[in-house]
Amino acid sequence: MFLLLWKKILSFFKKNWGYIVTFFAGLMGYFLFRKNHDSKPATDLTRDSHNDQLDKIDNIRKNERNSQDESDKKLKSDLESIEKQYEKNKKELDDKKKNQIKEILKIHQDDPVSLAKKLSEVTGFKIIMPED
Repeated sequence: MFLLLWKKILSFFKKNWGYIVTFFAGLMGYFLFRKNHDSKPATDLTRDSHNDQLDKIDNIRKNERNSQDESDKKLKSDLESIEKQYEKNKKELDDKKKNQIKEILKIHQDDPVSLAKKLSEVTGFKIIMPED
């Protein structure tokens, strides 16, 4: 009886050995390659660390933008004040030249040669006198 049972079991395994091997290989693969539930907190920690780094980068960028905006405003106000000062000094210089020219015209009214020389010195223009 035992022998008969043994022969039946062997014949069953001979006919269906592929299915049996596939079943056990599937079980072994399942246990070897299943995901651990403990790995999820590690990914959460990584994600949190990544988000913290992104927040720090965003804060740095905001600070850079704010400092750049402040620098631009300061530059603009400095340029405006320099332009105003330039226009003021230019007007004063023009007024000063006009006054000098008036004085030269009064003093050298009768002498055109010395008048030309003095006007040339004050204005910076080269005046060429006609030959006598």
